[in-house]
Amino acid sequence: MYRDHHEAPTDPAESETGDASPLPDALPLADVEAIVRLLGAAVTSDAPMAERRRTICIGLAKLIDADIWVWVRSRTMPGEHLPAPFDFSDGGYVDEAERGRFLHGLVDVEISAVANTRMVATPGHHTMLMDEIILPAERALRERWHRLVGMAECCVSIYPIDARTVSGIGFHRRLGRPPFTPRQRAIVHVVVGQLDFLHRDGTDVPANADALMTLSPRERQVLIYLLGGDSPKDIAPKIGLSLYTVNDHIQSVYRRLNVRSRPQLMRLFLAGVANVADAAGTAGTTVPPARSA
Repeated sequence: MYRDHHEAPTDPAESETGDASPLPDALPLADVEAIVRLLGAAVTSDAPMAERRRTICIGLAKLIDADIWVWVRSRTMPGEHLPAPFDFSDGGYVDEAERGRFLHGLVDVEISAVANTRMVATPGHHTMLMDEIILPAERALRERWHRLVGMAECCVSIYPIDARTVSGIGFHRRLGRPPFTPRQRAIVHVVVGQLDFLHRDGTDVPANADALMTLSPRERQVLIYLLGGDSPKDIAPKIGLSLYTVNDHIQSVYRRLNVRSRPQLMRLFLAGVANVADAAGTAGTTVPPARSA
């Protein structure tokens, strides 16, 4: 895997995790110039942080020829395999159906138990390719990922914010496309490593972020769709549940996060408001009714 300062692996077994190609010692001048322009646009822009993040991801996706991108900030707990997201943005899909499949795979418990453990376990800022996240020998798991999301290759850069909070930016290619090259991984690593202010600022960790860890895997899946702008009617067919069951999950998410409406939920995640109920009032969509027994 690619770490800051080009550290050598400390565990001999790491040579088996897919670091198949050596990373370039230096990037071509054209790449350096493109990186400088991209970082300069983010630093000098007066746009909101969320828009700057999108600009960076769209620019990086173009630089490395990726199909889709995802930027997630999440909280983790020891022993937890599925981090709880509190900030989420994505793009590059051909349609909403593709987006739905990808988000479904992103929170798949079986895949997350392996992938997230490997990604978060490595200290410091690091960038990994598919063969390091799901090993080539884990054929059943790789086939499950391919079947669920229709994506073959990925390049994911993990940036720790504190001991329990990470920022992760992932780039993906559809089935049939070639793997990302060492040069492309190096570009992602360099850019992501220079964005400390975008990782930390603009969206504070919510005061009740620890409540995220109480959400079940299915509730976290529903939460990601809600943050992405999907309605309960949109979510139900994407995760194979009835509308009533989805509304039950939404009600549980609201209750655990101490919000009463979708606008409050969005404000919690976009602004990190400590007391969302006081700040947002009770206007907006109310908590969906619970399904009767």
